[in-house]
Amino acid sequence: MVFFRNKPFNQAWFYTVLFIAALILSLYVRFSVIAANNGEPLRGDAGGFALQAAAMKNFYAASAREPFWILWVKCAAAPFKEAKTGMRLAAAMAFSLSAVMLFLILSRELGNIPALAGGLFYLVIPYMYFSHIRAHRLELYLLLLLLFAYLMLRGMNSVYSVVAAAMTASALILTRMESLAVVIGGFAFYVFSERRNPLPALRKSGAALFAALLLAAPFFISCRRACGAFFLVLNNHARFWDSHEHAGEGGFRSPEETLAKPYDGRNVSVFQYVF
Repeated sequence: MVFFRNKPFNQAWFYTVLFIAALILSLYVRFSVIAANNGEPLRGDAGGFALQAAAMKNFYAASAREPFWILWVKCAAAPFKEAKTGMRLAAAMAFSLSAVMLFLILSRELGNIPALAGGLFYLVIPYMYFSHIRAHRLELYLLLLLLFAYLMLRGMNSVYSVVAAAMTASALILTRMESLAVVIGGFAFYVFSERRNPLPALRKSGAALFAALLLAAPFFISCRRACGAFFLVLNNHARFWDSHEHAGEGGFRSPEETLAKPYDGRNVSVFQYVF
């Protein structure tokens, strides 16, 4: 019986080693896909991201794009002659780190076998191998989202964990502004999970949320001063979808004009678009 209990498949390290081996193999495949397709130019918004990153001088300056994402692009592109190479490699690395976070979450909550199964399934999603070529922000967002989830599940048991939660929440908001709802929901979940003694959890969540908003606030204020709207980024997306949904209708631009300039159109706020 002792021998049976000590077999590798009953040990946490065994599943960790298998996951790391799969992670290394997936990185090799990801980098191979990038190398094979790196001759392609950045398409759509990604080219604009690279230009905005090159021009970025003030992190909190008003912009139609969230600043943490643009800073990420700037840092990823800096070591390379061509920005697209750095952006694509950074996307692959961010996704791989998000796989590590998923493995840690599942092993903590469900055990070794579900963690390995979930991690392997996540690593072999075919879409993601080619998503890196697009060099958009999905991979970074997944990493931050899973890191935030891990911090909430692990619990804010020290000052350092509260600071980490606040910084991750702020980075989430400044990568995708609509993540504000996710952040508030995450902190509410943490308080609920500590419902037997909710007051300490409420204080920690409140402090972390306040700090996160404090870190993000200068960007909102810059947008308000420059363009008259705190939620400039969301309004920009609302205008994009409003233009595409109504293209060709009376009072709207033609489909051809909409495709040529997708972010032009009538001035509509995110609240007007949704409601």
